[in-house]
Amino acid sequence: MMRTGLRYIVRSLPCLLLVCVLMYGCSKPASDASFTLEIYPTEMHGAVAGETRVFLVRILPDETSSGENAERYPLQIECPGVRIDHAPETLAFAEVGEIHVIPDPESAGDMVELGISTLSEGPSAIAQIHVTETTPTRDAEWMAYHAQRARDTFVPWLETEHPELGITRRTEWVALPTRNVDEPPPYYCLLQSAEWELAVWWYGGGGLGDWARMTVRHRTTDFTPRLGARVLSLRSDKNPRPMDVPVKPVR
Repeated sequence: MMRTGLRYIVRSLPCLLLVCVLMYGCSKPASDASFTLEIYPTEMHGAVAGETRVFLVRILPDETSSGENAERYPLQIECPGVRIDHAPETLAFAEVGEIHVIPDPESAGDMVELGISTLSEGPSAIAQIHVTETTPTRDAEWMAYHAQRARDTFVPWLETEHPELGITRRTEWVALPTRNVDEPPPYYCLLQSAEWELAVWWYGGGGLGDWARMTVRHRTTDFTPRLGARVLSLRSDKNPRPMDVPVKPVR
């Protein structure tokens, strides 16, 4: 009888092992991928209360991960003293998310922290926002008007030279002026369509001329701009020339 029971156990051992493996597979966490949460920029100066600033966030696989994980990671975003106007609820590898922040008037003169983490026990990222007490000399309407003027210098060139982007004269844009009072001109503004983001810099005249520069970024896949262009004069130069994209672009 004992030998019969032993034979049964030996014969059943492969099945028992298979059951254990399946049980482990079902009970282990939904994701064991290792990754890093990255935010850009990590520090933002001269933010104006009531105006939108844009941070970028992405999930990077570490060296032990294949980077082919299709799982979406829920994000948790906290920033006391700042209203979050737009942010992704989840993020996956190879995606770029935007976090639009609007500092409250009560935050003027303060440094506030933007904290991002995954809801699981994953990594986190922190950025600092320095909210200015100084009132900018240029109003937002003036900034938006001149940013659109600079944009219209580059859009025909993008339509002709880079038709693969699908940017045309009919593309609709929303201007997000950046009135950074901690620095002198050039002026700077983000313009966003449903798919693309143009960052434009321009100088409004004087001894340094009236040049302008532009970079293009795809809003959900590019962490840094994919191309850039410049003109020597907004008044007389209608032929943009390609330029290198800044290593650390302004936001």
